[in-house]
Amino acid sequence: MKNIILIAFIGLTSFFQLNAHVNLNNPTGGEVYNPGDTVIIEWQIAISHSLLNWDLSFSDNAGSTWNTIQLDIPSTGNTAGTVVTYEWIVPSTPTTQARIKIVMDNSATDYNDITPNFTIQSGVGLSEILSNSLVLSPNPSSGTFKIEFETPVEGIVQVRDNLGRLIFTDEIKNSAMTINLDATPGIYFLYYYGADSILYLEKRIVIQPVK
Repeated sequence: MKNIILIAFIGLTSFFQLNAHVNLNNPTGGEVYNPGDTVIIEWQIAISHSLLNWDLSFSDNAGSTWNTIQLDIPSTGNTAGTVVTYEWIVPSTPTTQARIKIVMDNSATDYNDITPNFTIQSGVGLSEILSNSLVLSPNPSSGTFKIEFETPVEGIVQVRDNLGRLIFTDEIKNSAMTINLDATPGIYFLYYYGADSILYLEKRIVIQPVK
C-alpha cells in the first residue's frame, strides 16, 4: 500500500513539474473588463528551455475552444525568471468564462499555462457621450468608411477585429477622417480615444464582400 501511495505521489509531482514551465501572472482570474480596455498580459518562464517563440490565445467558453490572439511572439530570453508582456485590447465578447492561454513553443516539448475565468462585460458601461454626434457611413461597406463628429474632437481612432487585434489606427483631427480597411469581410469594432487616452466610443462596423 505504501508503495502504491509513493508511486502516485511521484506521478502527481511529475505532472505538476511538467505543467509549471511557464506561469501566467496576469490576468489572475476574477477580473472584470469592458470591451476596449487595455490589459497587459504577463507571463514568466519557470524552467529554462530551448525556446522558439510564444503563442497567445483567448477563449470565451472556459477553454472549450480557443481563438488566436497572436502567434510566434518573439522570445526575449529563455532563462528561468524571464518576464514577457503583451498589450491586449479586450474584445467585444461578453462572457463570464474568458480565459487566456500562453504556449511556450520549444524546439522539443511545448508547455502552456491558462488563466482562471475572468469576465468581459457587455459594454453597457462604456462612455458613449459622442455616439449621437457621430456620422459613420456607409456601414456596411466594402472597407472604406467615413467618420465625422458634429462636435470638434481630437484623439485616436482604432479599428480592431472581434479578438481585439489591431487592424487600423490613426489620429483624428478636424473631427473627420476616412478609413480604408484592407481586411476580410466580417464584423469589426471602431474605438475613439480622446486626447486624455480615455475610451469614449465603441461602434460596430461591418465589411461586406465586394459584389
